[in-house]
Amino acid sequence: SMLEQLMMSLSMLVFTAMVISLGTSVYAAQRITFQILSFGWMPGFAFAVAATTLTGQAMGAGQPAAAVRATWMATAYATLFMTLFSVVVFIFSEPIAGIYTADPGIKSLAGEAMRILALALPGFALTFVLQGGLRGAGDTRFPMWVTGVSSWLVRLPAAWYFGIHLGFGLAGMYWIFLAETTLRLSVTFWRYQVGKWKEMEV
Repeated sequence: SMLEQLMMSLSMLVFTAMVISLGTSVYAAQRITFQILSFGWMPGFAFAVAATTLTGQAMGAGQPAAAVRATWMATAYATLFMTLFSVVVFIFSEPIAGIYTADPGIKSLAGEAMRILALALPGFALTFVLQGGLRGAGDTRFPMWVTGVSSWLVRLPAAWYFGIHLGFGLAGMYWIFLAETTLRLSVTFWRYQVGKWKEMEV
């Protein structure tokens, strides 16, 4: 889990460095976007911890069915809260950005970026919580590898290619962010549904 978070943090550092290369206004828009959406990620992190804890307890008691119920309940709540947040951000993206800046160019860039990332929030919710369930069962390596591979071998090269090389800018980089989140969700969902985590010994 520590290595997973380290790889994620370092990949975001590289992603930010690429954004900085696009200019001060673009970087300002990116900072505003992440400042706002960091609030939207909180329910996902919180319910992921809940899924980890409840899954660990249920598996320790020899009740894998209870672990599945707990994880899907946590997933439902996380998805509900993060979807509601994403709807608000999507509709009011530019007025929200206006809280941080009066510059119309930055406000427009931040608004567009927030609308794209708002679409990714429900996927983040599902991914966070399902990975939390896997960790609770002792399947910690799989989330680490999925996060590492998707961040370093998919998101960063594709974000550079579309955002910088082809000139699609911040919006292009965030569309890649959305696509990478969808890919990570699909692989994580498959892993959870296969159910190998039910056979692991911790």
